[in-house]
Amino acid sequence: MPQISFTGGVASRHYLATQHLWTAQHAARLCGEVELSLLDSDSGYPAEHRAHALTAVLSSVAFLECLVNQVFQDVADTAPDTANSRIDGISEAAQDTMRVLWTEAKLDGKLSVLDKYQLALTCIGKPRFASGRDPFQSGDLLIKLRNTLVHFKPEWHDHANEHKFEKQLKGRFVDCQLPGDPWFPNKCLGAGCASWACDTAVALADDWWNQLGLSFDCRADLQNWGSP
Repeated sequence: MPQISFTGGVASRHYLATQHLWTAQHAARLCGEVELSLLDSDSGYPAEHRAHALTAVLSSVAFLECLVNQVFQDVADTAPDTANSRIDGISEAAQDTMRVLWTEAKLDGKLSVLDKYQLALTCIGKPRFASGRDPFQSGDLLIKLRNTLVHFKPEWHDHANEHKFEKQLKGRFVDCQLPGDPWFPNKCLGAGCASWACDTAVALADDWWNQLGLSFDCRADLQNWGSP
């Protein structure tokens, strides 16, 4: 009697939003610890301190982008009238609209991070974020800071004049306590900025998540990973 064998594949689905958030918060804590330890030192800005500040900013924005992408993708990959606990709370009509815009209009690569957040709110019939108010305003500044750091171009800057980021960001967080000028990047990229980046990303994400009415806890994993 011939033997019959079956070959099957294994599929899994992974999400990175909360990993980016944990990474950002971890880096912000480490940045604060290093900065505090160097207050009475003349060593200036060690690479470790700057690395933690950069990581906090970059990972905070990565969290925001991953979060909005995963919601749209979960909707797009869920067949109509099919239960999915990760998008429970979004009406079927809103899901249909989001699915079409994401898969057929292919808006993923055409919209900025914050435009995706705004689009989702429009799809569910909720007011869009006011661009001149928080949490959107701070979120926008955070993303602009991230973009400048990622695509950094050296420039001459007269220390007597305010840098554009000094005008936009100074006062939103405590300046780096280590000595050194100019304000950007030296006074900007410190423990205060690192913590602000995390708090800004969380505030925007939480507000948006609550407006969507999602019952799934997008940050549940953080409870199992321990304090960052």
